[in-house]
Amino acid sequence: MKLKSLLIGSAAALVAVSGARAADAIIAEPEPVEYVRVCDAFGAGFFYIPGTETCLQISGFVRYDININEEGWEKNTKAAINFDARSETELGTLRGYIALRADAFGDGDPVPNPAEDGVDGINPLNQSGVYLDEAFIQLGGLTIGLTYDYFDGISIGGENDSLGGAQVNKVAYDFASNGFNAGIELVDDNDDIDFAGDPDNDSDFVPNVGVTAGYASGPFEVDAVVAYDNDTEEFAAKLRANIEVTEGGKFGIAGVYASGATYTWDAAEWSIAASYTQKLSDTISASIGAQYWADEGFVAGADAFSIGANVDWTPVTNFLVRGQIQYVDSDLAGDSTVAGRIRFQRSF
Repeated sequence: MKLKSLLIGSAAALVAVSGARAADAIIAEPEPVEYVRVCDAFGAGFFYIPGTETCLQISGFVRYDININEEGWEKNTKAAINFDARSETELGTLRGYIALRADAFGDGDPVPNPAEDGVDGINPLNQSGVYLDEAFIQLGGLTIGLTYDYFDGISIGGENDSLGGAQVNKVAYDFASNGFNAGIELVDDNDDIDFAGDPDNDSDFVPNVGVTAGYASGPFEVDAVVAYDNDTEEFAAKLRANIEVTEGGKFGIAGVYASGATYTWDAAEWSIAASYTQKLSDTISASIGAQYWADEGFVAGADAFSIGANVDWTPVTNFLVRGQIQYVDSDLAGDSTVAGRIRFQRSF
């Protein structure tokens, strides 16, 4: 009896001690997993940067062009990557945008045969390296940084026209409401600054200026832009209109007039261009366009015209195959040319 009581008492003591130790043990909690959250406030492809309320979109493309003319061909490759960061503030949307580009150009010469010629068979490419295409900050309607001017942003359908435009450092303010839009930009005139006091230096604090206004309603849109060049004291103006004339079909027309060469347009005293783009199916669209330049290069009596067409095929989403042909006749160049292009582009 005494032995039985002793055994029961010992077991109870062990259980009590084990329970106390278990109560004192620290159990490690797993680290919380922070998943990437989709941000749908600014459209498709945005996600929240973990730990912040900033939304980020990463996009870009890989492009391969085969350019063909009477002399031969060249093959060019371009890579692009864009970073678009946005967040809402009490002053409007705060945005930071960076666009990087890199190019590799080939001249299409045959690669020598080392066995026959005794030379290296590598055909070197002309590579640009990575360069900054755009980098700007936006807050509400304010834009500051490197981007393209208003002249560049007003165009018609297809790739068969040349209507000016420039990559610039600028400060701009844009306003849009109920289909109307308007804006003003102050553009760096890129004067050379000589801190040694060169008397021939023409730098000053006066920027180039651009203004734009437009209206869009349903199938119709019209825009105008005027740019003034502080250095040349000349101006250029462009008017553009697009209208959807059939289901999937859009007609565009644009005209440019300039008093002289400016930073954004120096092709001719005036020019007019028109295009028509038609969606033929879910995967195929086509465009045809023509353009005329009067007093090309601001040389009196030197005219030029072009006509071109392109067909776009998207066999799968985000993959473009484009065929393009262009005829150009120029008094200034003294001849006519025919050029073609085959493009392959994967966007993401």
